[in-house]
Amino acid sequence: MTNFKRFQSDVLYRVRSKLNDRGMKEISLKLDTINSPDGVTDRLMVSIPDSKMSMAFRLNDIYKNDLLRDGKDIDSIVESLCSTINANLSVIKEQENPIATFIKDYGQVKDSLYLRMIPGDSPILKDTPHRMIGDMAEVVAFRLDSMSDAYGKSVVTVSTPLMEMYNVDKEQLFADAEKACTKNDPINFTPMGDMKAPEHIQSMSWLLNYENAKKQLFIRVSSVERNIELIDNVPHKIVDDLVITCHIAVNASNDGIASTIVNNDLLEHYGVDAETVLNDAIENSPEILPVKIESMMNVISRTCPEAISEDMKNDPNFSDCSKMAIVSNSKMVNGASVLFYPGVMDQLSEMFGGDYVILPSSVNEFIVVPDRGNYADLENMVRDINQNMVDPQEQLSDHVYHYDSVEKLFESCKEYMARLEQNVDKDEEPDVDDDIDI
Repeated sequence: MTNFKRFQSDVLYRVRSKLNDRGMKEISLKLDTINSPDGVTDRLMVSIPDSKMSMAFRLNDIYKNDLLRDGKDIDSIVESLCSTINANLSVIKEQENPIATFIKDYGQVKDSLYLRMIPGDSPILKDTPHRMIGDMAEVVAFRLDSMSDAYGKSVVTVSTPLMEMYNVDKEQLFADAEKACTKNDPINFTPMGDMKAPEHIQSMSWLLNYENAKKQLFIRVSSVERNIELIDNVPHKIVDDLVITCHIAVNASNDGIASTIVNNDLLEHYGVDAETVLNDAIENSPEILPVKIESMMNVISRTCPEAISEDMKNDPNFSDCSKMAIVSNSKMVNGASVLFYPGVMDQLSEMFGGDYVILPSSVNEFIVVPDRGNYADLENMVRDINQNMVDPQEQLSDHVYHYDSVEKLFESCKEYMARLEQNVDKDEEPDVDDDIDI
């Protein structure tokens, strides 16, 4: 049996000879070891004169799959490699400038972004924006469709320098990737060597089966204004100036949750309507990201106990903290959606003894306070905090909201006040008898 080192040298020699025989002597070949998302791999690098582009063949995979598993001889492998090189030469020469232009234009690239799961010890992570999910890492990539054909797919993983060239931060990059995910490839898993994907990711086909996927559904809440482009492409529900969207949890750990958004293409594949998936997502959300409601006093006492003096505890203003609640989920990430979980608004009514006001702290949580009628002051405070303290990507709204515990109604405080005035006007209208005595 040919060992891998011998296989490498044989392939290099035979490919060079065959290309020379075909009059393609200008093609440069070399063996190289590459750090890639799936680890350190040995490649046959094919360079083209006067071009910045090249081809790379993964010899490790060819050796294991074509030679050892499928029993192909080296001659047929070499013939296949040369045919692929020849087929792609014209594509590279024609597409080099358009591809370079495409890669530099984030406005075009972001529509092709997708999320990719790779091993957490992949060597590329040093210079690649990523999110750790347990022992896995989530990165952002995009395909070069004009360079993808029957011979394979050309994929670019977004590196830190590329992200900086696009002038976007990590949060925006991942947000754009999630929006652009499609039904065919919501999240890819790239294994390292012989390793297997975690059981929940070994086959992503379960995402395409609604009965399986709905068990992993959950909701997120964000700003309508900041997601106006997204709304047309996904099932959603608008509540005042907020929008509820549906997501599928792929993996969760102490570090966060890997997910993909449910878009219209995926919805069509499922064969269900938007109302169904929204209702299922709302109903299932507490299973994925449980409710966490904590008083402001407890949060301050737990996070900064040394900052609380006896005098502060006796201060009426500080004691008001015990009447404020932080509403989020167990991970305190994208937790504002918890307010729209089944029964949560009524649960808060019981805690507060009636109506209450909701302050949009960020997409991660709401702050709930008793209804004291000081809506304008609270809204000014929220607006000021958003401008000076909250990351723009995490801002939810500049408005404050009211929950009417009798009418079971969530609305902006402005709408609540307008409704009260309308009811007062009705009460002040004189009664008119239908029968008039003369």
